[in-house]
Amino acid sequence: MPGRPPTPVSVLRVRGTFQPSRHANRTTPPEACGEIGDPPAHFTEAQKKIWLDAVRDAPQGVLRHIDREILTVWVEAVDRHRKAMIAQSRVDQDSEHPLLTRDSRGGLIASPYLRIMNQAADLVLRFGAEMGFSPTSRTRLASTTAPQTPKPPDDAWAMLKRLQACQSARKRDPLSASNRDPSGPFVLRC
Repeated sequence: MPGRPPTPVSVLRVRGTFQPSRHANRTTPPEACGEIGDPPAHFTEAQKKIWLDAVRDAPQGVLRHIDREILTVWVEAVDRHRKAMIAQSRVDQDSEHPLLTRDSRGGLIASPYLRIMNQAADLVLRFGAEMGFSPTSRTRLASTTAPQTPKPPDDAWAMLKRLQACQSARKRDPLSASNRDPSGPFVLRC
């Protein structure tokens, strides 16, 4: 169905706009398991620093293990934008026409680095908005309106359901560093 996706019930409750007559039949979205973990091994040192800074500064409780690929694309785009900006500034140092270069006929054209910077900036903005990395997108996140700490489930059945979800996630990605738990098999890490 086209149109705006429905606002999650948790966000409606935080905003104070939850109406049982309209919203009671909405299901609660599933909660993702696992911490985001360490940066991928193939990252450069600069990319690892961008990753760690983003994880540290991200809204609390937003980035989960399933978001690793989104964050990976965001980090790579930030790094590519920085590299293109540095390269363009080197080109502009000795140029009488900043942001322009000469084509094969000697005419002035836009620098190829501008296209790289614009495409990378588009990715940074788009993926950053998905993860709450802009002021506007943070206002849309329920976790930023009130600091939340992970609460243990109230009953044993809820805890068992969450544990099963986490175990199925570990089966899909058993080598992830965030899935290794040195303290034993009965610790709930999600």
